[in-house]
Amino acid sequence: MYNHSQKYAFLSLIFCLFFTACGAPKPAVVLDSSKHIYSFFAPDDRIKNTLIELIANEKKQILVAAFRITEKAYATELIKAYNRGVHIEIVADSGALDGFSSVLESICKAKVDVYLYPCLYPMVSVEDPNKKIPLMHDKFMIFDESIDGRAFLWTGSLNFTYSAHHQNQENCILLDDGDTIAAYKKQFEKLKTRSEQVTGVVAK
Repeated sequence: MYNHSQKYAFLSLIFCLFFTACGAPKPAVVLDSSKHIYSFFAPDDRIKNTLIELIANEKKQILVAAFRITEKAYATELIKAYNRGVHIEIVADSGALDGFSSVLESICKAKVDVYLYPCLYPMVSVEDPNKKIPLMHDKFMIFDESIDGRAFLWTGSLNFTYSAHHQNQENCILLDDGDTIAAYKKQFEKLKTRSEQVTGVVAK
């Protein structure tokens, strides 16, 4: 027969194993500082946790190019970063405002600098109104000073949506190469010139 102490120890062990199996809280995201490129795959890796950690740790500026953005956690964290003084600019495809699940409207209302692509003139031909409107299909984020004070580029196939994180097969990379980050910043500025600024305004 077990004595009282043995029974308590046994029950404590079962309790710990149960909550571990049911998804006890995991440690914060840790990036190996000796590495310069990190690979992530959905739905296998904790992509949302990593991105939220990068946003939460940013001290200066975040640039976002988003075809679609429906994950409320990203909107919440971006608005929090903006409210603490981080400069944020977002270029999104105009279709990102469509649907009940879009969170871009709340980001606009928070007065974050948002640009919608495309600026319809002159990309849509007056002579051919049925011509398909081009897409802004990029999905990347640029961080100036995030985890460990490092600048990062996040890019890959993953949209900032629930299905991309939890259902689709997606790939992403996070890297700190200065030349690559500079090239993406240059492209981001091009995207802004091809878009319409709607800061704090929801396009109708």
